[in-house]
Amino acid sequence: MRLFPLDITHRHTISRGEFERTVKPLLEAGSPLAEWVAAFMSHVFLTVERLHSGPGGDKTVMELHDPAVVWYGLTADDPRWTPTAT
Repeated sequence: MRLFPLDITHRHTISRGEFERTVKPLLEAGSPLAEWVAAFMSHVFLTVERLHSGPGGDKTVMELHDPAVVWYGLTADDPRWTPTAT
């Protein structure tokens, strides 16, 4: 069993601007999955803005607690997961 405290996953974030730049080419290519994800994430970023103070617009930042842990689960054998001192 591996535990991932929030102080570890808190450092993994994505801003609305980063997300939109990443998804834009996929939307332009007509990806149905990109359309669904963009609609879902639009609502998530609006909720983050509503619930948390801080920069808005493209600078709105969402922490990726669950995605970081899922990514580890999918790629745990990758040597880049070796813990380092911070």
